[in-house]
Amino acid sequence: MRDQDQLFYHHTYTLTPKKEDFYGHIHNEYELLFFYGGKADFDIGGKTYHLRKNDLILVKPAIYHYLNILSDSTPYDRVVFNFRDADLNPDIREIASKLGTRYSIDNESPIKYLMDALIKNEMVLNIDEFEDKVVTVRIKKM
Repeated sequence: MRDQDQLFYHHTYTLTPKKEDFYGHIHNEYELLFFYGGKADFDIGGKTYHLRKNDLILVKPAIYHYLNILSDSTPYDRVVFNFRDADLNPDIREIASKLGTRYSIDNESPIKYLMDALIKNEMVLNIDEFEDKVVTVRIKKM
């Protein structure tokens, strides 16, 4: 995440995910991950979460986390947002600090609609238009 960014987005679709490509890490930003599909567990601060389609995962700053791929023959698809605590409104910062780690999102949820809309815009806009109109972006498809 660059210093001037307030919100960083990336969508990753990996056709044949390899366990060794997903290593443990820690960072100073929040990470919000929307899981579209694959076979994986997510370890966050020593607790393992088996990922299910439409899971929304919140990793708070300074928490060690990593993805454990369970099948390299099942595509792995996710949308990730990173944002800094300092960029949040103080009221939102307090709420964010109290949120849990994992939420199951219904197909009819506005959150699911937003994630789908981001991916659709990513497909129809070129990278400059998407970054200018939507979010600071890094799109990586493997």
